[in-house]
Amino acid sequence: MKTVFLTNSPNAPCSMFYSSAFSFCDAITIGDGDIGKYDVVLLMTYDHEHVAHIKHRFPEVKVGLIDPRSASVSDSVAISDFLIVDSIEMEDYWRSARKPIFRYVEYPLIQYEPAVSSRYRAIDKIKVGYHGNAVHLECMSETVTPALESIAKSRDVELVLMYNGASPTGNESWYPRGVSVKHVNWSLSGYKKLAGCDVGIAPNNILQNPGVKEFSSSGMPPNFNYKDDDYLIRFKMPSNPGRMIVFGMLGVPVIADFYPSAHELLAGFDQHNRRGLVANSANGWEYSISTLVENPEMRFQMAEALQQYVSKYLSPQVQNALLMNFLRTEFGG
Repeated sequence: MKTVFLTNSPNAPCSMFYSSAFSFCDAITIGDGDIGKYDVVLLMTYDHEHVAHIKHRFPEVKVGLIDPRSASVSDSVAISDFLIVDSIEMEDYWRSARKPIFRYVEYPLIQYEPAVSSRYRAIDKIKVGYHGNAVHLECMSETVTPALESIAKSRDVELVLMYNGASPTGNESWYPRGVSVKHVNWSLSGYKKLAGCDVGIAPNNILQNPGVKEFSSSGMPPNFNYKDDDYLIRFKMPSNPGRMIVFGMLGVPVIADFYPSAHELLAGFDQHNRRGLVANSANGWEYSISTLVENPEMRFQMAEALQQYVSKYLSPQVQNALLMNFLRTEFGG
């Protein structure tokens, strides 16, 4: 099916990632505004207000809304023909729309750094890498931060952070004391600096008011069986596996918070087949980081497994072929 990808925000990160990935597919044209020539139009969520116009003027054209990151685009979702989402979290949320949904994981198309065993040796100074936004840094203050501070009491730790914005001052709640912190402004070339890290981290979950759990355990009927040791986890609907995938491409073993995408991508019952580790508590994070640091073979095994999985199942070529098959199946042609 003849398909065109359109956005008025081509420099927004998600637009760039999808545009780059779609460029590997001959059936997808980038940026041609002559909509009547196409069977399918793919629109970014930033451009959702154009769905109504396109459906009115070109009723025969199928419109897919990509990455609907907020409930605020619900009206546009309702008149779209299908959705493209990047995670199980987003897919589950938008099942309420009762539209066909295709899952396509976007991420920056950086160069692979081969996961070869010689890269993973015993180390004295630990380099821990992070890329993302400042929100997830703030939210790691009760988990990753104390874990790093504890590890730093017995060995050198460097935290390499890539995000847009001012460098940290050292007074932030998440800033780990006793740890060397290096800030790198986000850029595609900046990922090379993360490739030199020993461990990658993907904190994702959101801090909650402490009173929420207290209410849950004391203010509900006994038959709800609430306990003080229950897990209470909050994460955003647009949570996705993208930050973990990047570490996979770089050959860096990764640890992530407890959230659905992390469990899908990394976790498994058999430790020899895992593609990474997941943690929730400060103690869990400390154990996971320490375990990887002290075991070069495990770092290699997990880095290699994640890299191979990304290459085999999540490359643009593979995802584009699946997307074209989805469109043919749903809409014919």
